[in-house]
Amino acid sequence: MVNFIMKEKKKNYRLLYIIPAFIPGGAEKLSVYFLNKIDRTVFSPALCLFEKKGELLEQLPSDLKAFNLKKKSRFSFFRLVFSLRRTVNRFRPDIIFSRNWYANLTAAITKKLFIMKPSLLVFLEHNDLRDLAGKKLRMRLKKLLMKFIFRWADKIVVVSHGVKKELRRDFNILRKKITVINNAVDIKAINRLKDSEPAELNWFNESIPIIVSMGKLLPRKGFPNLIKAFKIIRAKKDCRLVIIGKGPEMRNLLSLVKLYNLESDVQLTGYIKNPYPLISRAGVFALPSYWEGFGNVIIEAMACGIPSVATNCPYGPEEIIQDNINGLLVPVGDVQTLAESLLKVLDDHELRIRLSQSALIRAVDFDVDRMVKAYEKLAVENA
Repeated sequence: MVNFIMKEKKKNYRLLYIIPAFIPGGAEKLSVYFLNKIDRTVFSPALCLFEKKGELLEQLPSDLKAFNLKKKSRFSFFRLVFSLRRTVNRFRPDIIFSRNWYANLTAAITKKLFIMKPSLLVFLEHNDLRDLAGKKLRMRLKKLLMKFIFRWADKIVVVSHGVKKELRRDFNILRKKITVINNAVDIKAINRLKDSEPAELNWFNESIPIIVSMGKLLPRKGFPNLIKAFKIIRAKKDCRLVIIGKGPEMRNLLSLVKLYNLESDVQLTGYIKNPYPLISRAGVFALPSYWEGFGNVIIEAMACGIPSVATNCPYGPEEIIQDNINGLLVPVGDVQTLAESLLKVLDDHELRIRLSQSALIRAVDFDVDRMVKAYEKLAVENA
């Protein structure tokens, strides 16, 4: 259906994709997928960055036109607005996709101030408001800003039905304005990468089972609970824990590992360009988050063929995992149940194989080609 619509319109759409930077994260990885896969016979994509930085920049396609707004500081908002206006006037997009609430704010204000008229302004929303839990003044201000900018978007894409429900409840957005397009993974690339090189840590070449987790080291990711759960597991079983990712919580997590005397059994690797050789050699993947927009890393683990134990947090895990069929779901913040479930998967060979095989099948539902076609369809039908 997508290809039929595109052939019928016979137009090369100029699409400007706005994102602040390419520091590793779920949204940034999805942006890399999209910009590499979008159909060049239908779209002429260009990238607009607030800052040209981040390890994922090298994964962008070489033919991609890019604009750098050269953000100087957190106080340079209006400079960004004027720079974006110049970029839009120069590129003249038919469609603007912006990902990240700050990018959405900048795009909306620019459009409103200068009465710019790309055919379609699309905001790609995750679950950012919950990051401000406990910061009531900042949350109120952000919600106020979001109420205005959502009015100025033509379409809002959310990554899960849970996020859609929350946005409609909190901002009274019309149902027809919101589209759910789940996050995705590049299954072919993961299959290639997981076998392309040896695991970077010697642990993965030994027989001791490993629990692996991955994500930005942020408070909402719940990594302290995973370390506490591992302490319980380690008292019963010889195993190891590897957490892949970087972020502001690194120091606190290292201190917790030291407090529990787990230095010889826990490794925080920082950012790894290709984590899939590690993930695919682990015994089980753990997602201990308090909340997510979707939970891309679960799909990546599924595509690597290992079972996942995830907190049933808002939002995403229950939209990916069918409990006890292709993974296990546990209550949010329940360290004891998390430990017991991880230990169960490590100890029960038949369960581990069954969950792994079902996970591989489930991962296909979230292949990147399906996601990109859904975005292309949305753009063509509304531009």
